[in-house]
Amino acid sequence: AESNKSATVVPSFEQAWFTVLADYMMIHQPQFVRRQVRKVLLYVCGSKDKYRQLRDLHNLETHMGQVRDMCDKASINLTVPTPGSVILPYDMLINLMEHLKACSEMASSRTVNWQLFCAQDDTVLPFLVGASIALDEGVAPVLLQLLQCALCGGTKPVREKEESKATTSKKDKSDEKDDIDGDESLCHQLVQAVCKSISRELLTKFIRCFLLESNSTSVRWQAHALV
Repeated sequence: AESNKSATVVPSFEQAWFTVLADYMMIHQPQFVRRQVRKVLLYVCGSKDKYRQLRDLHNLETHMGQVRDMCDKASINLTVPTPGSVILPYDMLINLMEHLKACSEMASSRTVNWQLFCAQDDTVLPFLVGASIALDEGVAPVLLQLLQCALCGGTKPVREKEESKATTSKKDKSDEKDDIDGDESLCHQLVQAVCKSISRELLTKFIRCFLLESNSTSVRWQAHALV
């Protein structure tokens, strides 16, 4: 009887708890409300690492879902896309970029979580390849960055990495993000998945569009890193 009194009951939470709380974190709430939601979600998750991962995966799913819905409404052909063939209405383009930039910020600062998201849904990266070709060229850099974070692990083109080696060592280590380089095993896994899921024709269009024909030096270096 005495041991029963001292026994600790570990609560269990269904998926709905995580979903609802993560949704609350995405809504613009007063700061004191967000703090309370964060505390509950952190308690439900059990650790800060799990909390950050769950929050990121939920946010990425939401933002990327909106991006794909908009592309579906615009009837974009992502299987055999024509470069720059889709010109979205201005309001839709602004909305699309907001969602993509939100994904890009997470992918750049917590690359492993972005890679895990892509590994869980094997349609994400082929979608990004097709969309980068079909959409307006102004959208391409952020799409290429998302691809680069997943497949290369880093966020800078090869040339920029080489040029920044001399200054990297001088930076305060406290300013560096723990997982900005991503996970090498996930890089290999995602590269293999992309190679299996996109056609040679699509890859050829990607190389021609960004590596050979682009007028932007930064875009060509992004394509160089990916290829």
